[in-house]
Amino acid sequence: MSLNVTGAFSNINAVQRMNAEELRLGISGEASWHHQYRDSCYIYIIAAAAAAVATAEATAAATTPGAAVAADTAAAARQRQQQNLQHKQHQMTAAATAAATAAATAAATAAGQQEEHQMT
Repeated sequence: MSLNVTGAFSNINAVQRMNAEELRLGISGEASWHHQYRDSCYIYIIAAAAAAVATAEATAAATTPGAAVAADTAAAARQRQQQNLQHKQHQMTAAATAAATAAATAAATAAGQQEEHQMT
C-alpha cells in the first residue's frame, strides 16, 4: 500500500513540474506529449488511491470484527436506498402515464363534444 501511495506522490510532483515547464515554454497542453503523460499520471494516482482505500478496508474488515458487521450494514443500507429510488422512479413513471392518459382522454372527449355541437 505504501509503495502505491509513494508512487502516486512522485507522479504528482512530476505533473507539477510538467505544468511549470509547459508554462515556461508556452506549449499547449492539448498539443504536447506532456498532456498525455499528465493524464496517465492522473489515472495512476486515482488507481493508487482506490487500491489504498480497498486495502485499508480489507485490512480493517479482517482485523476488526465490528468492521465486517459495519460493512455489511452499510451495504444493506445502500441496497435499500437503491431499491427505494427504483420504487420512486416507478411511481413517478406510473403517475406520469396516468396523467398523460387522463389528458388524452379529456382532449378526445372535448373534441368529441365540439364535433357533436357543430353537427347540431
